[in-house]
Amino acid sequence: MVPRWMLLAALAWPLSAPALAWQVPPEGLLVLVVRHAEKAQDLLLNLPLAAAYATPFRRTQLTARPVAAAQGIEVEVREFVSRDPDEDARALRETLLRAHRGEAVLVVGHSNTVPAIVEALSGEEAEAMPESEYDRLSLIRIESDGRAELRVERY
Repeated sequence: MVPRWMLLAALAWPLSAPALAWQVPPEGLLVLVVRHAEKAQDLLLNLPLAAAYATPFRRTQLTARPVAAAQGIEVEVREFVSRDPDEDARALRETLLRAHRGEAVLVVGHSNTVPAIVEALSGEEAEAMPESEYDRLSLIRIESDGRAELRVERY
């Protein structure tokens, strides 16, 4: 029997009109952060992505792969090397700001890393993510001057 998380054929987030209206700020950054998907979703992402990041774990890569393939990009595997998710999230923020100014990026993490990533990118406290939650989409828009805005949606 094929595990449910392997049933991902295409990522499709029915983002609301306001979310789709979010543009990548000039010289800024737009980051979409999700937890790996454990269930089949019929997803469509209408936002051109410059990069997709996932952890070394298979589930995150399988979640990122369909949208990356649809956009002609490779999934970049990102190791979280310390035992401190906050430290790793801050390092990821620096990488994204350095490498992807003026672009949109997808980041796929886990229930224990997504809140830290969202906090590092947005500067706002992120709600803890229970093991049973798979439908949270955090959009973080970072302006060129470093100001950030967070929007949380469900898909």
